Amino acid sequence: MKQLKEAFQHVLEYGEKRTDRTGTGTYSYFGHQMRFDLSGWKLPIGTSKHVSFKNILAELLFFIGGQTNNTEMKEVGCTIWNEWEYRYDTVAINKICEIIKKRGDKSGKQIFTTLKEALKKNPTNQHDVISFFVDKYLTPEERKDNGWIDAGELGPVYGYMWRSWPTTTGDKIDQLATVIKQLKETPYSRRIVISAWNPEFLPEEGVRHNTNIENGKQVLPPCHPFFQFYVSQVPFRAIGEQLYNDSKEIEDFVIRAAWAEMAGEKEEFLAAAEARGAITKRLSCQLYMRSNDAWLGMFYNVASYSLLTLMLAKEVGMLPGEYIHTTGDLHIYTNHLEQVKKYCELPTYTLPTVEFKKGVSFFDHTMETIKLVNYQHGPVIRGKVAV
Repeated sequence: MKQLKEAFQHVLEYGEKRTDRTGTGTYSYFGHQMRFDLSGWKLPIGTSKHVSFKNILAELLFFIGGQTNNTEMKEVGCTIWNEWEYRYDTVAINKICEIIKKRGDKSGKQIFTTLKEALKKNPTNQHDVISFFVDKYLTPEERKDNGWIDAGELGPVYGYMWRSWPTTTGDKIDQLATVIKQLKETPYSRRIVISAWNPEFLPEEGVRHNTNIENGKQVLPPCHPFFQFYVSQVPFRAIGEQLYNDSKEIEDFVIRAAWAEMAGEKEEFLAAAEARGAITKRLSCQLYMRSNDAWLGMFYNVASYSLLTLMLAKEVGMLPGEYIHTTGDLHIYTNHLEQVKKYCELPTYTLPTVEFKKGVSFFDHTMETIKLVNYQHGPVIRGKVAV
């Protein structure tokens, strides 16, 4: 994946050293773009180091499902959102006390005593202790009536906006389902777009994660807020390769296609090719990232949106085209410089491909129905996340 190495080198050569929200410091470059060929169902996932396809797939399915609670990802072993999830603290203890007092029975005193003893025995694991007491002693009705926030909640993040964008009339817009409909019915539209950037739900800067979530805000402002799909014609040669095995027959097909195009009969010719089983449309996607952590985020983001493009292409009967990754602030944190240097010195390998279980529709995919095939890669190289 030379594009990723070139991106690192570009930021280091032309980037500006800046302070940042986390206090870590970055080398930052504004306005960067990479293009990746997805033909043959290739997935541009990092090869010079190991990148977890399991995590990429788990997070993407989480978004596609419109979910907002990190528990769903943790259950399949994906922990990449753990730093930002809603975690119970002493504020939660006070709220437990308030809710139980409202019952007016004698159970409260014993529950409080038991909770205090448990917290004393587990001073470094208060979140899990409180979670246990919430599940055991508070009914779902009590939690709902008192505005309780469940552990693991992230607020109205990507999946919520993709699947349940709130309107001024109180309705919800399923942007992802709308895109699938557009790709099938009006594939050449310039409006095949999904946005996760909703100013009403952006978190307040300088405020703790829990407070933003309690206020109905996103735990983080979307780093990848806007993406667009583009349908184009498969080149005549590639269509011919689907219909013929012999090189001369392919050449003859391309010549006939060129004549049909000049005669104004292109659509009729393509319809005839489709009738014989050829796929004549290909799907591309461009993502705009306002902010991209090059070491910890870029590998995941490129692979995730490429995978989403492959999934949609399969769903609507198209071939994959390109994935274009456009970034506003592309940055390398100063505590990732050694990792980046090591990565750029390692060899690259041929990209793996993605296989889908037959007969599974887009919204029904699971961790078991999508496979990464022939993934050759380098070592695991870790880096600390800046929170």
